[in-house]
Amino acid sequence: MNEALLQLSQVSAGYGPKAIVSDFSLTIRAGEILTLVGPNGCGKSTLLKTMAGHLPPLSGQLMLQGKPLTSYAPKALAKTLSFLPQGQPTPDIEVEQLVSHGRFPYLGFQRHMTPLDRQKTEEAMAITGVLPLRHRLLSSLSGGEKQKAYLAMVVAQDTPLLLLDEPTTYLDIGHQFELLSLVQHLNSAGKTVVMVLHDLSHALAYSHRIALLQQGRLLCCQTPASLFASGAMQQVFGVTGHQVCREGGYDYYFTP
Repeated sequence: MNEALLQLSQVSAGYGPKAIVSDFSLTIRAGEILTLVGPNGCGKSTLLKTMAGHLPPLSGQLMLQGKPLTSYAPKALAKTLSFLPQGQPTPDIEVEQLVSHGRFPYLGFQRHMTPLDRQKTEEAMAITGVLPLRHRLLSSLSGGEKQKAYLAMVVAQDTPLLLLDEPTTYLDIGHQFELLSLVQHLNSAGKTVVMVLHDLSHALAYSHRIALLQQGRLLCCQTPASLFASGAMQQVFGVTGHQVCREGGYDYYFTP
């Protein structure tokens, strides 16, 4: 069994005194893709921000590589996990400059890029397909192109843990599959991924485990096949699930 990379123990999180996530315990295993699913407002994004250290827990503890998350200095944390939130700004800079920001945790005081930093930036743009856009201003990009540029920045950060909040936002269906295949590629290269997805079919197809949330609490965390067979996902979302056998696995779709 893979070792624990990030452990949440009885975590409650929210904004001000109000807890949106309550008594949440979960272990993220090194080398897996774990997807958070649940109805709108159930606390998925709040939980991811807490995992990233952007939102302090109201109670409970998070342990990253065996150390309290709060004990990490900002640079050390940024070398261990990277976070792609929703709703990114559009600074007036070129794509390559944005992607190079992923290397900031590794730079010295004067922020001079080394040959390794430039190599990591180049590789990240190539992997995510934005290399042809390197000299384009972010403001000139479509929503999907901008999303991929921000993903390239996260890839350039080169951390063992990636936290992705709705990474398929703004992407058409073809580019959604392309991005999720990229997530699988990064995972096969050794990255651990925790992501939030709204599309249940995608969650079932691209995850090793799925954590199902409802009203700020963890209902269960299971493999896609076990979760689908349990009927818990269908019950929470009020849908009917359909499983179609194909060579090498299953496809899933849902109807009201």
